Amino acid sequence: KQMDGDIALTGFYDGDALYMIQGDSKSNYYLAKYSEKGKKIESNYGIQELMNGYGRTFGGGWLYYTNNKDNTICRMRYDCSDKQIIAEDYNASMLQYLVNGFLYFREGKISEEDEFQPFQEYMIYQDGSNPVSLTSKAIITTDNGIQFIVEDNYAKLYKYIGKETDIVIPNEVQGYECKAFFASNADKESFDNVTPYKLIYDEDLSYNFIQGGIEITGYSGIRTGDMPNIAIPNEIKGTPVISIGKKAFNERILDGVYLQEGLKLIGDEAFSECSLDKIVFPDSVEEIGEKAFWNCPFAGLDLILPKNLKKIKFAAFSFCKANTITIPSSLEEYEWGFLIECSGPFIVDPDNRVLLSIDGMLYGRGENSLTLLAVGTNRTDEIIVDEDCEYIGNYAAVGSSISGVKLPSSLVGIGQYSFGYCSNLKSIVIPKNVQSIADAAFKETGLTKVTINRNCKLGEESFGSNVEIDYYDNSAVER
Repeated sequence: KQMDGDIALTGFYDGDALYMIQGDSKSNYYLAKYSEKGKKIESNYGIQELMNGYGRTFGGGWLYYTNNKDNTICRMRYDCSDKQIIAEDYNASMLQYLVNGFLYFREGKISEEDEFQPFQEYMIYQDGSNPVSLTSKAIITTDNGIQFIVEDNYAKLYKYIGKETDIVIPNEVQGYECKAFFASNADKESFDNVTPYKLIYDEDLSYNFIQGGIEITGYSGIRTGDMPNIAIPNEIKGTPVISIGKKAFNERILDGVYLQEGLKLIGDEAFSECSLDKIVFPDSVEEIGEKAFWNCPFAGLDLILPKNLKKIKFAAFSFCKANTITIPSSLEEYEWGFLIECSGPFIVDPDNRVLLSIDGMLYGRGENSLTLLAVGTNRTDEIIVDEDCEYIGNYAAVGSSISGVKLPSSLVGIGQYSFGYCSNLKSIVIPKNVQSIADAAFKETGLTKVTINRNCKLGEESFGSNVEIDYYDNSAVER
């Protein structure tokens, strides 16, 4: 009779009064106090935030409640005064006031169905001090914020509370072997915005001792656990890993690789023909070998080459589908064709002394001229080669979808396969100053006729077959 038609959600009896949490038809919530005989004594409307969580309890003159919007445990007096946050970073539910002034609660997560799924139990003193885990499976936290729970005598992934986007899963934590499987009650969503890499076991690697450290020469392991990515160790038996040798990991099924600080050399074909879509380079890498990442997709990745990279060899990243490739200022030496049929665009640090990016295309710097090195297979427009360019490098636009190209009058040479397999290229004006056109420079394009200088030196199949060749002096025609 005294509730005025409002809904009673919960209530408790303390001392000589009954307290009821009530809500009206407009979802306004308040704490009503009744006498033992049921007479309403007062109503306090300062409890709206009580409804933001999955747990409420009382004791010792305080109302305790969880606020799952900011992951806190709070309390206030019965008259809604003296509001306090007593614990932070807990997504809590099932809050209970226990004897001797302790609170019990479960930490968990909210499912897609808006249901609370608990996975850890705690006891905490009523003022928020002395939290104690009641879960039988102890939580182990690493320095980089990875939490493990021991199940079946193995350390299994439980939760990630760090701030990194790429993390290495160790082989052992506190004496327990870690195989990178998730625990049965793991908070998998906490790993949604991070890429974990499982550290390779030393016994799965073959290696040699070289001057200054270890060179890894092979990998015999298989992908295990819930992690499709691997991390290369930075040391083996106390000796630093400084080199990855020729074909050490080639043709392996790997989604991602984490290379650790201290590595200096990535050898020829080290990861060629792998299925890599992600890689983490340390700043220490100074050289990347021939075909080191040949035909590794890196699809959708913004590929940033190591900060201290000094040398890169032929076809190092050929057929790479990365969104962008960024080259540091440190690069001093390169071989033509290190980016054969890469998607582009290409970004070069403006302080680099040997390379330059113009309109997303890659140029090599000379003393007084430029060489076009890479166009990018994603280009579908007509490209304009810079007016200071004197040479089109080998494989510069091979396989590209460009619809046309404007060559500068300064151009003197066109390298092998430079426009090979550009099937959308239907016409081109080759400047009179061009003195050489190398093997297969325009092989398998859409060209049917070109005009060149009579003194221009042609290579084998410079224009492929069925292309009519005219000379600027009109003195002869060749087919």
